[in-house]
Amino acid sequence: MEKAFRELKKALVQPPALALPDPRKPFTLYVHERGGVAAGVLCQKAGPTWQPIGYYSKVLDPVAKGWPACLRAVAATALLVQEAEKLTLVQTMCALCATTIVVHPRTRT
Repeated sequence: MEKAFRELKKALVQPPALALPDPRKPFTLYVHERGGVAAGVLCQKAGPTWQPIGYYSKVLDPVAKGWPACLRAVAATALLVQEAEKLTLVQTMCALCATTIVVHPRTRT
């Protein structure tokens, strides 16, 4: 039990390995924005799993920080796509960003 705990503790403090990009395969960029910070992970499909290629983190500019959540998500995606293109060399990339959609009370159906 003690050995398993030590191995788990060791695994938790080591960063995950990044794969080398394959320019023949499309890339997927997962983006998340929270508190004015854009975070993302660039991945490629490797067999049945997704392999991380790069991690990104950028602070949105003061103007974008004041926008509604849906527009901050767009700004975060645009910012991280620019960073990821340095690695993908403008290859095919799909950017995915989760955001909450809020319906105004008067337009609710």
